[in-house]
Amino acid sequence: MTTFLLNIVNILQHRVVTAILRLPNLQAIEHLIMAIFIYALLALVTGFKTKFLTFAVEQNWISISRVTFTALLAPAISEEILFRVLLLPHPEENHGVNYVLIWVLISLLTFVIYHPVNGFTLYTAGAKTFTNPIFLLLATGLGISCIYLYLDSGSLWTPVVFHWLIVVVWLLCLGGSTRLTP
Repeated sequence: MTTFLLNIVNILQHRVVTAILRLPNLQAIEHLIMAIFIYALLALVTGFKTKFLTFAVEQNWISISRVTFTALLAPAISEEILFRVLLLPHPEENHGVNYVLIWVLISLLTFVIYHPVNGFTLYTAGAKTFTNPIFLLLATGLGISCIYLYLDSGSLWTPVVFHWLIVVVWLLCLGGSTRLTP
């Protein structure tokens, strides 16, 4: 049993170190830019059509700075390490397609379910938003995009940039802060 746990810890440690140290190449950056445009188009159409999104641009520089910095740590870096790097096999592990697909589904489901659980436990001010079907649809799209970017690049940094940018724009420009404030 101890050897099994040590092997798991070693695999997870290797995944984290590899994902942090691997910088995205030009193709990964191109895929990141493409993912941003595709997600933005789909999210904006869905969000405005359902009135989940509203134009509400933050003007306070202290709030802008705080959101910009904190969103990088949580949710971007912390959630990408947890839901992508730790759960998904790193591309260099060379697992079969079925194995990867199982972990993709586990990663996506835990990422989406995490939000309502977070709203009911740690961040109760967000419960109404984190259980909103449109939010969960957009979170699913975010999760799919981040999974693709991670598996495409093997780098932590492409899904982190994507996740961070989407959250910051939502919070500072599209009514997210208002939805998460009690």
